[in-house]
Amino acid sequence: MKPFLFAKVNPSPIMLRAARKELGLSTDETVVIGDTMETDILGGTQLEYKTILVLSGTTSNQDLRRYAYQPDLVVESLGHLSHPMVQSELFQLSCCSQSGS
Repeated sequence: MKPFLFAKVNPSPIMLRAARKELGLSTDETVVIGDTMETDILGGTQLEYKTILVLSGTTSNQDLRRYAYQPDLVVESLGHLSHPMVQSELFQLSCCSQSGS
């Protein structure tokens, strides 16, 4: 996994696509990790990237039912991404994707 970090701004589809291309990844290999449904997760979902919502931002677990789109995975914090159970879910996201590039 090669992370690509950019300045903390609302991710535009152009910026997200440029980051994916810069890393040489396909759509299936791209994951957007963010803490806000209206920007981070929406942007990733619009481009058919996998998405991980981190509950350290403005979106809570209870808020999720308000959205027509959903993240592929929800974690309490970035630290939880290294938990073995979450690693297993990440593996499932990466190996069992149905979308194209």
